[in-house]
Amino acid sequence: MHKFPDNKRFAFTIFDDTDLSTVKNVGPIYHLLADLGMRTTKSVWPLASVSDGWHGGGSLQESEYLEFILSRGTEKISIGGTRVSTDSACCIVPGHR
Repeated sequence: MHKFPDNKRFAFTIFDDTDLSTVKNVGPIYHLLADLGMRTTKSVWPLASVSDGWHGGGSLQESEYLEFILSRGTEKISIGGTRVSTDSACCIVPGHR
């Protein structure tokens, strides 16, 4: 049997959808979760949104957003796609590097 943190019998996890996420609108939530001792996985877009994208959100190309993501310490980071857009391989491959 797998063990959970602190030998608990169950685990609760949070994985967000990065759509519309900015430091301003998700930062306070993640700071609260960290203060409560909760571990989370934050999805990100490596590349900035494009004008034909269906909605916006922060990306790792923005210094403030990158700092927010990196300052989260031991929490996990997951790719939520290359960026908010339908991309071809010419954009997807560099976004995963």
